[in-house]
Amino acid sequence: CLFELDLLLTMQDLLHFREQRQRQEKTLVCFVKALVGSRVDFELRGGAIVRGVLESVDAMMNCKLIKVRWKKKGQTAKYAEYSHIPGRQIVYIHIPDEIDVSKKLDSFFSR
Repeated sequence: CLFELDLLLTMQDLLHFREQRQRQEKTLVCFVKALVGSRVDFELRGGAIVRGVLESVDAMMNCKLIKVRWKKKGQTAKYAEYSHIPGRQIVYIHIPDEIDVSKKLDSFFSR
């Protein structure tokens, strides 16, 4: 029956989502996801510093930023409304002092 097939796929999707979330909770991805909505600085391979408001993070730690400022050593800063940073390019994430990390993590895990 088509209805049963749809219900089965929905249950499989739910189980897959739950397994994926449990795996992410054991990695740094959940920490970066907790920073969504905050202004953070990323240090990238090649020495570029990217500052922006973190809009989203996926399971591979690919990040989407808005209100972005790119700065490479010896070059003038470039600005963009939106930017995507592949997770494999991130070397370091600078977290502003005003961010309470424990509160961010608590709010992330309570969702």
